[in-house]
Amino acid sequence: MKLASCTLLALAMAVGVRAQDKAKDCDLKTIETGVWCPDCKCFCGDTDCALDEKGNCTKCGEAPEKVEICVKTVYSCACGHQSLEAGTHCEEEMQPTRVKALVVYKCEGCGATLDKDGACTAEACAKAGKKAKKVCDKSGTWPHGGSAPTK
Repeated sequence: MKLASCTLLALAMAVGVRAQDKAKDCDLKTIETGVWCPDCKCFCGDTDCALDEKGNCTKCGEAPEKVEICVKTVYSCACGHQSLEAGTHCEEEMQPTRVKALVVYKCEGCGATLDKDGACTAEACAKAGKKAKKVCDKSGTWPHGGSAPTK
């Protein structure tokens, strides 16, 4: 019984945190054009994925797509402290890292992810005139909204 109570309490706390973070949607403040490989699920040009001389992904050889990306700069130090503001921590200068996320469109009615802006294709949403809203696919999670990790 104690195990069930603890499990329910942990689940309730997790749902509460998700609901709290969801209220802090990403502001989409810095939007850039990037290159995304849908097969490898990476931003080409980053350390884990590059482009060959033909413009294809070096990991899979497929042609990547030009996409909109949301970019946040996070400053961190050796102890793991993170901030959206540059400065010092642990008596050292914090180092910047760019955290990227895809910009996608989500239906305001059913939450489906769509390829482009416009009306949702789900029958109920189409009848209700529900539109897709431009959002960051990491919205609600640090640093694209949500709470900063505590260290």
